[in-house]
Amino acid sequence: MTRKISVIGITDLGPDSLTPEARARVDEAALLCGGERHLAFFPHHPAERFVIKANVGDLVARLREETRPAVVLASGDPNCYGIGPLLAQQLGHDRVEILPNVSAVQLAFARLGLSWHDAVVL
Repeated sequence: MTRKISVIGITDLGPDSLTPEARARVDEAALLCGGERHLAFFPHHPAERFVIKANVGDLVARLREETRPAVVLASGDPNCYGIGPLLAQQLGHDRVEILPNVSAVQLAFARLGLSWHDAVVL
């Protein structure tokens, strides 16, 4: 049986930035994937870990075979120049659920106190 893969956006606030739904997905994960910084937010999590560096192809291959609950942690909004669309395309939109957080673009404009409704994001 193949399970959904949860791609979860997280901010520099760590677990406190997660919605209850996202936190539940992390808590039930048997495979926890992410950059070293993201994984460090969960030092006592019992899941197997996969550190994402320059190995996205290996990550896709690993997730393609995974039958246990899997979570991929990503910065902010995984759809804003992030890993979300790539995983959905490679693994199937029906298999990947994306739970976004505040994007880096949103945070930057908020910290500057500026509106971004006319911004062009490239």
